[in-house]
Amino acid sequence: ASNGCKDSAYTSISIIPLPVLNITGTNNICEGESTTLLVSGANSYIWTPSTSLNTSVGPIVLANPSISQTYTITGTDINQCVGTISYSVSVLPAPNLSVTATEDTICIGNSSNLTAIGASSYIWTPSSSLNINTTPVVSATPTTITTYSVIGTDANNCSSTSLITINVNPLPILNV
Repeated sequence: ASNGCKDSAYTSISIIPLPVLNITGTNNICEGESTTLLVSGANSYIWTPSTSLNTSVGPIVLANPSISQTYTITGTDINQCVGTISYSVSVLPAPNLSVTATEDTICIGNSSNLTAIGASSYIWTPSSSLNINTTPVVSATPTTITTYSVIGTDANNCSSTSLITINVNPLPILNV
């Protein structure tokens, strides 16, 4: 100033860091499955998009997307600072399983080979009239009409089910 006096003022500014969000869950699910996602690092959370979630708020959600989806989570801490994180859930397709039979109608006592393709491992039921129930090709010798079910599982551990029915005709009764 003109009289040689000086004055100064100081102020302190605190810089509060944004919340750092962490998320856990399963990145890959099979068609029709769901996964639980858990986020931490803030006090309140909003999830978007919310269409395939059981809730759009809170630290824990159940995600059941029909197609691969990336979720954005916005977390607010006690200081009203906001942080975001994204998390992708990929939906893996179920195996395209198909089943054929060498014959879909047999005479009692005969067999039909059943073949499943489209997966990497198989389980057939009912197994009582099969020679084996864990291979892609099985021999079926049913005594009555039987519907066989095969569960095929692929390398991603996704599975699907296919059915095939074998009709059984009785042997003719001959009169002499």
